[in-house]
Amino acid sequence: MSQMDYFDERSLDLNRVNRIDELINNKTNNSFENYIVSKLKNKNIQKTLENAKVYGLINNFKFKEALDTNSEILNDKVTFSIFENSIKGNNRKGEKYQETIKEILEHLLSLEKILKSNPNDALTNYKYATAIYNLSYFGNSAKLTTIYKSSYSFKSLKLEKERIQTSINHYKKALQTSKDSELKAKILYSLAKNELALYDLKNSKKESYYKNYDSYSFDRLYYFSVNDYKKYIVQGYGEFFKKLEKEYSNTNYYKDLIQECGNLRYFQKVMQRVSVNDSFKSINTNERKVLKYLEKDIQAKSRKALKDYDLIYFFKLTNNIPINSKTVTLYNNIAYYLQEKRKSDEAIYLLNKVLEIYPKRVVAYYNLGDAYWDSYDRSNAKKAYKKYVELMKEANKQNKIPQVVIQRLKG
Repeated sequence: MSQMDYFDERSLDLNRVNRIDELINNKTNNSFENYIVSKLKNKNIQKTLENAKVYGLINNFKFKEALDTNSEILNDKVTFSIFENSIKGNNRKGEKYQETIKEILEHLLSLEKILKSNPNDALTNYKYATAIYNLSYFGNSAKLTTIYKSSYSFKSLKLEKERIQTSINHYKKALQTSKDSELKAKILYSLAKNELALYDLKNSKKESYYKNYDSYSFDRLYYFSVNDYKKYIVQGYGEFFKKLEKEYSNTNYYKDLIQECGNLRYFQKVMQRVSVNDSFKSINTNERKVLKYLEKDIQAKSRKALKDYDLIYFFKLTNNIPINSKTVTLYNNIAYYLQEKRKSDEAIYLLNKVLEIYPKRVVAYYNLGDAYWDSYDRSNAKKAYKKYVELMKEANKQNKIPQVVIQRLKG
């Protein structure tokens, strides 16, 4: 009924298509269900359901079932190759490349057949991994997976994770078995792109723009900036970019890549800062004194004057001055003052590091909730506030919970 007035293919995943099919074909519907069926039929939805079913089957790796539908949509042509992963652009070929959806599905099935008999074939694993990546939100093949691809959001977090992880698994198999250094460089770049996608998926937020289906979005659009890479690195990502530069920088593929790929250049630019030696290690016995100085310095300065105190600075600081019983309060205080100066990314990083080691530290959850809230990340803010409230109640301090926390949890 929710779809009756605005019947939208975008809201129809495979499960919903099957449920509507079952409803339409059920001989024992009650009068109300028959009324719904008649309204749906009046809207001539058969084509909509047929298209959505093909997209849904492809989305869920059911390539043979999609082919067996014999739908008219299988004859639609695409002007790009899902089996290619070039450095430039998104592999579009224009009028010179025209393959039907049917031909693409047949190609996918032929690759699966080869992998069944020879699971270690490097080139087949590479092509299959590339195709699965291109079927994801991050690839070039929205025509094969959805009616409309938004630049701002995607529908299924679970499905996107499954596709990216499947792609990674096959790329890793190709990397293990390939003997060609040029192909290995290409595979590592592909793995790096998948890792960027994993980062986006991990940091995505559930949206509520549409009532009839889930939607997820992330802050980064179109490309990774230097600041995005700071977050990327401090969260532990980047192994494939690093391996690519360290082991395959003498390949022709890498030489072309470094000229064309802004992602790789940005990553390397940030990594240069990570590798620069700071004076942190020379302070060993004065760790508290250093942290106390930082606390006062951050408290006293304006936000603009704190530009050098970025994520990479605190990433290196925590690696050299560990968070322990002697330093945890100072780190928590530093995060608090960072938050006051609207340096939320740095505050969130430090508070999460504190909570990794001290998961019962009540005030850190309160500060973390504030930091997420100021970053407009309501979902993570509420998670932190809920944990804060839970721990306050355990300590019989519920009467000391600030009203602002209670109001935000209600909103």
